Amino acid sequence: MGLYPQFEFSLRGIEQTAHILLSEHNQDTPRLLKSNLMFYKIAKIVAGQSNCGLITDNGDLLLQGMNTAGQLGIGGDHEVISKNLFFFPDFMKKDFFNDKGLQVLDVSFGTGHTLVHCQDKSTKKLRVFGCGSS
Repeated sequence: MGLYPQFEFSLRGIEQTAHILLSEHNQDTPRLLKSNLMFYKIAKIVAGQSNCGLITDNGDLLLQGMNTAGQLGIGGDHEVISKNLFFFPDFMKKDFFNDKGLQVLDVSFGTGHTLVHCQDKSTKKLRVFGCGSS
């Protein structure tokens, strides 16, 4: 699903790529998710149908999963990335909220959309942001 965009266009190449994808991401036993997560203290975990979100103790948001409808907030300046890589296997931090002085309180996932509940760090006002097919 876009993890390894360069593979041999033959039956053998497709089978090898599919095996890599299935072996790395469809596992029947729990596995430790570490990659870039070792840099964060996770306070809350939220899972949806095709996406997962982690909220750190500092109110940062890390997202993972499908972006077929822009539900990870990737588009605009990153339109080429979002159209060619519609599944993101690793959690990525959404700097949008930090840049606006917001602390993420909660996140909710629909099939093709994401809602994020935030609090303005200076005014303490609560806000809700949505992206994707919302």
